[in-house]
Amino acid sequence: KISELSTIVNKLKVNSNYYKKYRTNSYSDKILMATLTDGRLNDSIENDFSSAVADFRAKTILDGKGLITHPTDLPWKLSDWETAKKCYDLNKPFFEPHQIAITEYYFKYAELLSNEINKAKGSEIRVEERISGAESSTFNSYYTYSKDTFINNLKKGKNGYELAKSTKVLFEKCEAQSKQIESLNQENKKKILYVKYKVFFDSYLSKYHNYDNLPETLEILSSLNVFSDKVIALYSKETDDIEKQLKDAETADQIKKIVLGI
Repeated sequence: KISELSTIVNKLKVNSNYYKKYRTNSYSDKILMATLTDGRLNDSIENDFSSAVADFRAKTILDGKGLITHPTDLPWKLSDWETAKKCYDLNKPFFEPHQIAITEYYFKYAELLSNEINKAKGSEIRVEERISGAESSTFNSYYTYSKDTFINNLKKGKNGYELAKSTKVLFEKCEAQSKQIESLNQENKKKILYVKYKVFFDSYLSKYHNYDNLPETLEILSSLNVFSDKVIALYSKETDDIEKQLKDAETADQIKKIVLGI
């Protein structure tokens, strides 16, 4: 109808302007999404996880008859976190908390990546475009899913996974510090300091093995590292005064306050 012509023309103008703006803003997204959704990113994460768990082993435990027992499955070799978590829960004594944390946050990161890639792919639109002077038009793909949202969400997942991997480093540092303190005490006996160090260490190690969540585990391991560093430093100093204060300290918190001077 003639009466509708002006409305149609206005709509065409709006759509044309939107398309020009959209094409300009989306071209870099098109290249980015094509790079991120071609499988290389997923392969990179899988390879990193394979490297992280390469030395993972289940503990061997003796049952009441003196026979070695071990779990049937290894959680980090399963297909998803829900299945792996059930395996960990059923076999907790066989595994270290850092193994649980790394497995958990890898599967969560991998699931997040899969979801983000599907969102990106699902936002693809095909646009017919004709280059000036060309005999035929071509169809190009663009992604309307926000590049910033895609990248920011993946950053959050990767940060969580990297923090989980740091639990292994922190735990290995705690073990090395414990061996160093034992060696220092053999060379320079500080009976009270060493006994109270062991009370604190065993208390926090018990907390660590009762893994509940990543932030709490990181805090426990960091506290162990700081405390152990302080004890190591004390072996090169006169400690009569501090050992007098430690003599009646019984709890880990009391010992921590005295040793760290807080």
